[in-house]
This record gives sequence, structure tokens and C-alpha cells, in this order.
Amino acid sequence: MNTLWQDLRYGARMLMKNHGFTLIAVVTLALGIGANTAIFSVTDRLLVRSLAVKEPGRLVLINSVSVNPHFVSNAFSYPNFSDYRAQNQAFSDLLAFIPTQLEFKTGDRIERVSGEYVSGNYFDALGVGAARGRTFSPEEDRAPGAQPVVVVSDGFWRRRFDADPNLIGRSITLNDVPLTVIGVAPPSFNGMVLEEPVEVWVPVLMHPQLAQSKFIESRKDGFLLLMGRIKEGVSRTQAEASLDALAQRIKDANTPPGVITKGLPFSEQRIKFEPGGRGISGLRERFSTPLKLLMAVVGLVLLIA
Repeated sequence: MNTLWQDLRYGARMLMKNHGFTLIAVVTLALGIGANTAIFSVTDRLLVRSLAVKEPGRLVLINSVSVNPHFVSNAFSYPNFSDYRAQNQAFSDLLAFIPTQLEFKTGDRIERVSGEYVSGNYFDALGVGAARGRTFSPEEDRAPGAQPVVVVSDGFWRRRFDADPNLIGRSITLNDVPLTVIGVAPPSFNGMVLEEPVEVWVPVLMHPQLAQSKFIESRKDGFLLLMGRIKEGVSRTQAEASLDALAQRIKDANTPPGVITKGLPFSEQRIKFEPGGRGISGLRERFSTPLKLLMAVVGLVLLIA
């Protein structure tokens, strides 16, 4: 211990005598460590970290891929989602969601907030419980407009309501529609899209009232993203084949007689999965390779420093 202390004092004296060298060394190390910290934080967020949900590795995002290689759709109609959820044998849970922007009104002030329309099983399927109050239940999937309720994020609760513990049960106005706050999500969960943290979640069956649309009724209007949790003991390949066969049966059953769809490049679609446990990120798709290369470069810079 005495030897170590002597070495430290000697090193400190040498650094004090060589101010220029000390400054260059400190700046070089600071730049190397700072660059690595910044790039690793971005890489961890986009490429490594999973959503704060139960068993994220079993979650898959569901796409519909055409025989035309340039056409991939991940939007499904509500009637198709309902049929998939009721009849599939591959998933323990199948949920629907769609990011949106809503107008939050307080008095004369209107603020745009990010939100998600979600199926009633959204939080239960993800294994995310409420930090306060409750999340949605099967009741929120019974009938359009019947359940005017909302779950808010922890950040929104703190920013707009000063973490008021009495917010549960009160009404807030979104798109001129009063909704009762039933719960506050945990701080670790902010929705599916990494670049746009969700502030409010509303039942997808409130979409006709909040968005003034009839998409809920139409089988041909796809607007929902679907995510499934594959059952224990079922492989991803098996689950994909099972849902694809079901989708074809449902499509055929709801295609009017005499309508020819076989062989058309935009109608002959097959179900295709992609990993869903890390959420959705446009930046990940665009910058995955550059980020990996940049991480290697800054690691080399730190080694040199």
C-alpha cells in the first residue's frame, strides 16, 4: 500500500511539472470516453435494449408480404385482427396498436400529444402493469365508443399534472372527447415506437369517436399494427405458417364470389414475422450498419487514447 501511495504521488508530481502533456492526455481521454459513451448509448437504445415487457424474445411483429418484393404491409383491419385473435393457434396473446397524435385540451390551451390506439389486451399481453390505477381490460374491446377511458404515461402524469395522486378517476379531454383516466403506466414503459414515447393510450374502439373514422367497421381498411406473443413450445416458423394459413382462410371466406385475387401482385400476400421485442424504430432500419461501424471506430479511438 505504501508503494502504491508513493507511485501515485510521484505520478501526480510529474503531471504537475508537465502541464502541456497533462492537458493533452486529459483532453484525449475525455474525448475518447465521451465519444464512446454517446455512441454506446445510442447503440444500446436502438440495437441492444429490449422493451420493458415480459419475455420480449417471444414477441413478433406481424407483416403481410406481397409476391411483389417491393410491397410489404404491416397494416391490418380491425375485423381481420379480431378474427386472427379469436381463431389463431400460434399465440398466447395477439394485440393491436397504432401510433397517433391527439389534441389535449385544458381550458383554452390545446397541446399535441403522442398516443397509441390499442386493443383491450395490450398491456396484459405485454405483461406491463399499471404503476397507479389499472390498465385496460376485455371490457374495453366490447363495443365502439362504449369505454371512454385513457391510460397516461408516467412522464405525462408528472409533466402535466405534477404527479397528482388523485388523477385516477378524473376526466381529461382528447380530440374534444372527455376520457376518464384509469391508470398511470410505469416509468420504464413508453410504448412501441422508440423515437416517439407515448404519452396517452386509448382503446382502439374509441377510434371512431376520436378520429371521426369508420375504419373499425371495414375489413378492407388496414390501419392497425399487430404484435403476437408466440406460445411456449411453438417455434417462430411454425407460428408463422399457422397464422399465414389462417389469414388465407379468412381472406377467402370474406372475398365476394367472382372476385379474382389469385396471382395479382398486390393481393397475393403471405404472413411474415419480424422480431418485436425491441420495439419499432425507423432509425434502427436506416442506421443499423453505420452504428455498428461507428461503434467499432470509437472503440479504436478509445484504445488509442
